[in-house]
Amino acid sequence: MIFAQKEVYTPIGDPKYAHPVVDVKEEKVRQNAQGEDIPYLYVHGYFEGTGLKFMFAIAPRDTFQWRFFQHLSPFPGPDEELAAIDRTGEEDFIAFAVTHGSAYVECNMGSRQIFSNPEDPRDTYRSNAAVAEYFRTFVQELWGEHKVYGYAFGGSGGGYKTMSCIENTSAFDGAVPYVIGSPMSLPNCLTILVYGQRVLRHSWPKITEALEPGGSGDMYAGLTQDEADALHEVISLGIPPRMLSSFGWAGDGSYPVLLPGIKGMDPTYFTDFWTKEGYAGTDPDSNSVRDRIHLHSTVMSAGYVFGEKVIPAHDDRNGTDTAWTKMISDATGGYIDATAVPEGDDLYFNGCEVQILSGKAEGKVLHLAGVEGNRLLLGAGFGVDNYQEILDMLEAGDKLLIDNSDYIAGQCYHRYQMPDDPSFHAWDQYKNEDGTPKYQTRPLICYLFTTGGCGSVQDGKIQGK
Repeated sequence: MIFAQKEVYTPIGDPKYAHPVVDVKEEKVRQNAQGEDIPYLYVHGYFEGTGLKFMFAIAPRDTFQWRFFQHLSPFPGPDEELAAIDRTGEEDFIAFAVTHGSAYVECNMGSRQIFSNPEDPRDTYRSNAAVAEYFRTFVQELWGEHKVYGYAFGGSGGGYKTMSCIENTSAFDGAVPYVIGSPMSLPNCLTILVYGQRVLRHSWPKITEALEPGGSGDMYAGLTQDEADALHEVISLGIPPRMLSSFGWAGDGSYPVLLPGIKGMDPTYFTDFWTKEGYAGTDPDSNSVRDRIHLHSTVMSAGYVFGEKVIPAHDDRNGTDTAWTKMISDATGGYIDATAVPEGDDLYFNGCEVQILSGKAEGKVLHLAGVEGNRLLLGAGFGVDNYQEILDMLEAGDKLLIDNSDYIAGQCYHRYQMPDDPSFHAWDQYKNEDGTPKYQTRPLICYLFTTGGCGSVQDGKIQGK
């Protein structure tokens, strides 16, 4: 059904996207998984006066069936239009499209950074629509007038973008969003994931064993009360029990990338969590307090032993599970010898920052992977400047703060987000019998996350199939 009760965007006549330019047009050949040569027409270009770039990979004229598939990545990035060039095997979108009589289309959505379009998030769906309509014009000028069908697809954050395109533009005949969340999914699906992994990090084997064939079936058996409460919270917020066998080793996903977004939208939360009643951080018996690291130290020396890295010609990490990793910097091999380091038998280093408080590198942040003697071992983290440059600036006597407070505080954020729509029953666990919230409530930022990533909140008013 086509809904008409809303303003639907069309790039036709929009002066912003009035001047597309093709800067590369050439015949190319790639190999499929069976080693067969696949010829196609490669086209690259941009729109004048914008940051929008695009790429078309078009099947030969004798097999082309006047349709295209347009992929929408979770994290578009400034060069996203090239992300599929080096993909192979089952992940080779270009080979699939071309061998099915189609074209593969991708663009960078006009983004000059990896996540989105901060100036106007609506440019996410507008730019995709502009590229889709220009593809139709291009192929008709190439091979004659004909109806050209276009389909958008994408997963996770790309799923949100796909929904935004099919709901708010007239450029697509159909769309396939997958791994798709609701307007309440971000950041909550990630905060509960990482909370559960932290609290249950020693119990996943027994939980998995209980759920396996021949197991007891009681996944709560042998858990402490704190662990049992955490497991119940995880399941009640929507993690299926059958998924728990893989839950424990899944990693923290894109939580490190989304955490700065929470800080930007609700910065006082990260102080309130540790200082005000009603938050887990002020309960001395909570697992949040138990796992917190907050330690001042001083640099004695610093260095790094970096191995050579192979940088791909194009970053092809644009899939549902991998796109966010483009935002992570790796400092494996870097270290700081310090006067004081975290001590204990069960330290939680995930998201632990090494904040530099004085000296030439004041204000810089590194990420802690572990401790060896009095040595801080550095690792991968989000939003970090060049590690070598930071370590070169460090001098003996520079002050440090070793801290995972924000990372742990953010893991409980879902408890303090109370949806205004009662149909989100997963939040009933955070309500009293009379329906009032059990905990403090924070500004409802979930809709801001959704809009910021794709330009709209889903309304179900689709403009295609």
